[in-house]
Parts: sequence; structure tokens; C-alpha cells
Amino acid sequence: MADGGEFITVRRRKSRGKLQGRHNASLACLADVNNNNNSTSICKTSDSFYDKPWKDQRRNSHPAKAKSCTELRIVGKAERRHAAGFHTRRCICRWVMSYGRLLWTDQLKLDFSQGCPVCRVSFSTEEALRNHMQKQHGRDFDLMLDVTDRRIVRNTMRLTVKYLARASRMIIRVENYSEVVLILRAVYLFGLDQRLEPTFDGVLRMVPGYSYEIEHTVKQCIPNYQYTMILSATVAGSQVELIEQYYVQMLKSTPMMGNQLKMGILPYHHIPQYLIDLYLKEFEHDNHYDRLAMLCLENLRKFNKAGLTPTSYVEHLRLLNMIEDYDLQTTFATYTIPKVTLKPMEQARRYLITLDQFDVPPNLLEEDGYARITVTKHNRNVDNNLEFINGYIDAVNETGIVVTMQAPVRFTLPCRVEFPLNRTQYKLEYEALAHISKIDLDQLLFPKVLAKKRRPVRQVNFDWFQPTIAANAEQVTAIRNIVNMTSYPAPYIIFGPPGTGKTSTIVEAVLQIWRQQPRAHVLVAASSNFACNELTQRLMRFVPEADIFRFFSRSCERNIETIDMEILEISNLATGIYEIPTYEHIYGSRIVVSTVTNCGRLAQAHVIPTFFDYIF
Repeated sequence: MADGGEFITVRRRKSRGKLQGRHNASLACLADVNNNNNSTSICKTSDSFYDKPWKDQRRNSHPAKAKSCTELRIVGKAERRHAAGFHTRRCICRWVMSYGRLLWTDQLKLDFSQGCPVCRVSFSTEEALRNHMQKQHGRDFDLMLDVTDRRIVRNTMRLTVKYLARASRMIIRVENYSEVVLILRAVYLFGLDQRLEPTFDGVLRMVPGYSYEIEHTVKQCIPNYQYTMILSATVAGSQVELIEQYYVQMLKSTPMMGNQLKMGILPYHHIPQYLIDLYLKEFEHDNHYDRLAMLCLENLRKFNKAGLTPTSYVEHLRLLNMIEDYDLQTTFATYTIPKVTLKPMEQARRYLITLDQFDVPPNLLEEDGYARITVTKHNRNVDNNLEFINGYIDAVNETGIVVTMQAPVRFTLPCRVEFPLNRTQYKLEYEALAHISKIDLDQLLFPKVLAKKRRPVRQVNFDWFQPTIAANAEQVTAIRNIVNMTSYPAPYIIFGPPGTGKTSTIVEAVLQIWRQQPRAHVLVAASSNFACNELTQRLMRFVPEADIFRFFSRSCERNIETIDMEILEISNLATGIYEIPTYEHIYGSRIVVSTVTNCGRLAQAHVIPTFFDYIF
């Protein structure tokens, strides 16, 4: 495997589980188990480790060694630092499904090396077990549906995998992502030889939020081959066993070599007080306005009467931008809850805020929005008694707002929750207006009637990538005009109702430019990441990976499991985490795809303004 090489991802599917009798509640909410600081495991082992409080266990966790022919080492921080010289790639971990079953006392002592961890059938030989795995579960190791299955909507553990290419090792990190104590019993890798390789075959008590790392040596890693990982654990204090499945896939990553884009911190851009005064008075005339407020109100009335002109364009849009910016800040401030009641979810650091606690319906709150919780440690009103925890909105539904915080929240103490406005878009718009004020807008934004003498048509004959284009005269005309820049320097506008082929026209135009103009560079921008990914997928059917680059924003890392594998391989998320692209990525790619907002980062990084020949 090459050093720049491959990394791992895990695909996500549905979740299900089966359980019986009174243990349904234990699996449904995973919160009925006693998880106080002095709770101990019900499992009997030869080690007295499990008779200690969990705080001591966090410092002295040493599970029993796995009895297996597979090479296995449990590593700590010191050894990981020693191995830091190897080229490390973080992996993308995607949960597939989870289910639970009721275990009896004799099953807790089952020899995992001779039984199937999925259906718990015992076998006398390893060959019989292998035949069972291939026949009953297949190469993809699908968990089989049962009429008594109960769905588990979220994963109870979190899996993170790093791959050391030069050493052919996986560093597997398992974290208790639930709110109850779990007993980790096994971690298996279903490898190339259709065998379950035990990477961990001990017993480890894990309190909520606790994590543990395992270093496992693999023979080889094949790109785009789908592996499977199985995690087995029991809920402490019950006979409920949880089994979680992950798909593991090796991918080719894009090495981030070169100089990263230098993107400084965007200026804050304060809203001036005179504009706030006008806003509070709903922009009505008032004799108590100061001179700046009166001048601003007069300019707004002139702008509204005359419309956008080359001389008023920048100032008019700057005023409108500030008004909208402040209006949204004011609206988001009404969503603040001074004394919020947080309901902890099954996963650690996730909390539900019910809708009945809002004074105003939070209609503008969306997923990935900001959240901030302030915890008052004592009743005294002292600054150092306040704890600030940042997070983001994970889900918005009819029940309420689900937030994921960076650290656990002591929700039994008085808490205040705020939802600050993400002003990145407005800050980039302020910067864009500052750049526009330095150039001549007449030809670009206010083009006059073109002269009769037009630019010569260079390309007449086209070999279409999409056969359906040839049968549509309007699409053919649009593509020819775009490729030949017949309206330059004015923009060429494509409009039409949904389903008329606007996206197909843009894709075909980009492909024709890519084929007929080898030195041309194209920037493709869309309003959403979904649209950008759709455009990228269509272009990748014909364009080689070396010629196209997908530029993601930092927020896309949270939803990385929803992004297609092929797109990740040609993006700045190729290593499983967000990385700032390099100038070589931008200048070395003939096609760059990004959202309109994220394109502002290119200007922020001072990418050559005339580098792109076409901008869509």
C-alpha cells in the first residue's frame, strides 16, 4: 500500500434489535441501569478490577489478553507516540446497525472463538464456523431480521479507526456513546479470508464517555474492498447484550501536500448604532435620530426609488445586508431559554430541548446551527461560576430540538441555552462587497447592449457526452453559446421551471469545456452541498479524478457518512476529517466544485482572481 494511500470508511444502514419481556425498557432507552460512580459489573472474572469504582478503572484499565493466533497488542499513549513516525490516516466510521438480545447466565461465559457472535450458534471446529459465516451471513455479514427485532435508532458505541500504512496496522478506538455502563466483550474484524479476527477478546467495563484503543495488525488492505467489524457488549446490571455492526472500506485518499490556503479570521463587522435605531423604529421618520441615522434613512429611500445602479450598488447592498444580518440576530436571540430543562438522550452529550420551553416558535433553527449552554455552578452571581459549553443542532423534529455538545452538561444545575446566528455567510458578503468596490462593475453587472460585431464562434461541432442533449435544440444552443462565450463579458443566464434540464445543460457545458479547452479552468458553484454533490457525481462519470476537486466546508465533516465514497476521495475530506485545501489542489484541478458560500473562501485565500476561465 502506498504511503499516501488508503483509508477506511464504514457504511451506515438501518438499526434493529430483539429483546424479550421486562428488558425491553433497558434496550429502548438504555437508561434504566444504575450508572452511579460506585456501580460495579455483574460479570465475574479472576481480576478484582471490576470491584473498584469506575473512577479508578479509568486510570487502571487492563483487560485480559486475547487468546488468538492473530497478532494483537493493546497500546497506550506512550506507545502511540513511539509509533507516530508511521504515516497515519484517520478513517471514516459509519454505523450500520445495532440490535440487542436477552442473554442467560450460561451464555455470558460463552467461548466467542467457537461460536457465531451474530446468532450464537456453537461449532466444534473453526472450519464449521467459517462455512456458517459464508452461508448464513455472507461476505457483507448482514444481521438477519427477526419478527422480535427491536430497532435501535442510534449507535450505542462510537468507532474510530486509524490506519498506519507503513506498519499495516489499524488503531481501533471504541467509545461508550450511551448514557449507561457497558461491558465490552469482543471486537471482531471480518477479513479477506472470510474469518472473524478477534482484535479484542477480553472484558472491559466502560462508563459513559469512556474510550479505549486497540492496535491490530492486518495482513493487507485492499482499496474499495468492504470489510465488516462487529462490536459485542452487555449492559451492566442486566442480561441485555448489544451487538453493533460496521462496514469498513479502504479508500484511496487525496494527499494534502503543498501550501494550505491561508484563510484568516473574517472581520466581525459590527452593526452601527444608527442602523439599529432605525431598525427599532421600523425605519419610520423620527426627529430624535442623529445625523448619521437621518442620512442613512434618506439614502435608503433614494435607493428604493432609483433601484440598483453602478454608483449605488455596493452601498445599497451593504445596507440591506446589515439590516438582514441584525434582523436575524434579533430573531435568534428570542429563542434563548434562560432556565432550560435538558433531557439527556441515549448517546453521550446529546440533549433534547422540548418545543414547549420556547417563548417563540423556533422556526428558523436548522440542523448544524450553533448552540451554546451556560451552566451556573453555584447560586452566586460570579463570572468564574459559569461554565460555557458550545455545540450544534443535531436534529429538528416535532418533539423538539436535539443538540450535541462538545462536553457533557451537568443538566441538574441551572442552565441557559442560546442559539447564536452563524454569521459566516454575511461576513463573506461584506468581504465580497469590499472587493467589488475596487473594480468596474459596468461590464459585469450592468452590461450595455452588445455591439453587432460579436466574438467569433470557435467551436461549432460537438460530440455530446449525454445523448439526450442532441435532441433538445434549446440545450444545444445554450451549450454552444456558453462554450464560445458569445455573451462575454456579460453572464449567460439559464432559466426554466423544474425538470427542464438546467442541470444537464450545465454538466454538458462543463464537460465540453473540459474536452475542447485543455488549459481552461472551471469553477462550479451551487447553493447547497446536495446540489454540488449531484453535479460532482455526474461530472465524475466522464472526468478523471485528477482533473476534479470537491471543496467542502468544515461543517460537512459532521455529516460525512452521507457523502458518496467516490466524492470523498477527490475532496478535502479524503482523510476522514476536514483539511484546508492546498493551493496546489485549486491550481492543479481543471474543475473545482463548491457551494456559493464556500467559494468566498477562495477570495479570502487570495486565489488569483483571473484563474478561472468559466464560473458556473
